[in-house]
Amino acid sequence: MYAMPPHMIEELPNEVFEAISASLDLRDLNNVRLVSRSMASKVTQNHYASFLRCKRVLVARDALELTAELTANEGIGCFVEELMLVGVVYNAAGLDHQLAKGTATMVGRGSEANGLLELPKEAGTPIELEHAARESQILQAKQADYHRMHGDGEDVALLTRIFRNLAANTKRRGLKCISTDVVEYRKDSKTPQHASQRLAWRSVWHMAAETFHTLMLALAAASLPVDELNIFCNDYSGHCSLACNEVSGCDWQAKGTALALANVQSLSISISDRILDETEHDISATGDPVERLTASASVTGLLPNLDALRSQSTEDVNFNGLVALLQLCTSMKRLDLRRCRLRRQQHELDDDRDQRFFQDVARAVHLPALQALALHNFKVREKDLLSILESQNVNNLMLHNILLDPGDRWDPIFTYCTSTHHGINALHFEDLYQDNAQIFFGERPEEIANSVIPGLHKYQNIHRQQDRNMMPIIWSIPRYRKLRMDRFVKQRHDRHRDMFGPPVSHFPH
Repeated sequence: MYAMPPHMIEELPNEVFEAISASLDLRDLNNVRLVSRSMASKVTQNHYASFLRCKRVLVARDALELTAELTANEGIGCFVEELMLVGVVYNAAGLDHQLAKGTATMVGRGSEANGLLELPKEAGTPIELEHAARESQILQAKQADYHRMHGDGEDVALLTRIFRNLAANTKRRGLKCISTDVVEYRKDSKTPQHASQRLAWRSVWHMAAETFHTLMLALAAASLPVDELNIFCNDYSGHCSLACNEVSGCDWQAKGTALALANVQSLSISISDRILDETEHDISATGDPVERLTASASVTGLLPNLDALRSQSTEDVNFNGLVALLQLCTSMKRLDLRRCRLRRQQHELDDDRDQRFFQDVARAVHLPALQALALHNFKVREKDLLSILESQNVNNLMLHNILLDPGDRWDPIFTYCTSTHHGINALHFEDLYQDNAQIFFGERPEEIANSVIPGLHKYQNIHRQQDRNMMPIIWSIPRYRKLRMDRFVKQRHDRHRDMFGPPVSHFPH
């Protein structure tokens, strides 16, 4: 690999140096800093210091150890203000299947419509198979090292060290933002799968839970103040949500947890349905669809435990953790809740469990500082939604992909939002449903009647700022002709699926 002489690095144009700095991790930025005194000054001052403020840290031994080192003694890591903690799934299932079959490539995802797999037919060359064997060994070694580290609690200890370093060595004495994500390595040990191409979903969800618990244990141990907390709630993380029952797995009574969360002003969290084991195979499966090719019928049949699974999906533990978390965020001004839907093999388990979130939150949570509320992909009762709005001081409201309980109506909610007495200054409503039918918005009734054009539903959202917010919201459920889905509607449908699930590549066995 070509190594650029120090004097050439110093002579790089500012635009080139900026582009390079933006893509470097803490290790590489620290190495640039060591080139010379002038580079040390350049990396950590003025505009270039901004590239140090937002960094990703993998939950891996080498990454955590390095970050702990670089945040000690006022090191370069102390410039970090926004930290993304990234759990890692090392999935060797595809490579192992490739080696077993002797093919040139791995099994691919194939059809998104029904989960069919794309099976490679070309035989692999010795070089291709040697590469696959080497990468599989690396992935398995990394996975084993993670299991040892996590089992011994070293990940929590290292992250606690990092947080204590940041609390002691930074001006903020805390972090502006902590967020979480998960990456999956499948093709090789160097290139992670794109979020939309991840396959080992059960492993991804399991890693999401472990990453969340590692974070919360370290926050509690370090009592690190945080302004913003984002738990898998973003548009690039796919369906990497936190299973609802995992939120209850934290010790919300711990003193350090309360101290860390007391300063949280913004909380964003994506919660999924509970992960259920419907077959014996599910208990140990990674979720990679390649496993379907080798699993025997004796372990893929449905277990005779439908009642037990239905009970698991409705247990209190699935819902009371969110209430406990919200009650600790007493300074919270912004709340963003998102629900990710999972696909079940038994449709009897696809009931609407998410109503419980709002029943419990509306009854038990009061956030005196709350100003902005965003709800995505929930089924709610009219009275619960009104109760939440009436008990908080919300002035910015977003409702996205919200389905009212059958028989409930949007009119009381719209009337509340446009009343001069309740202080809602901005609202955004998109894809709202009443009696399982989508409602359309329009300034005049005749506009609603003609609101369907080829490829797009023209009035399925409404956005208002303060100057127009007191006007009545006109809406209807029009009788429109069924249109063939064109590419624009399909793109929008795909974006919704990316945000709300279920993953196209997750087909239960």
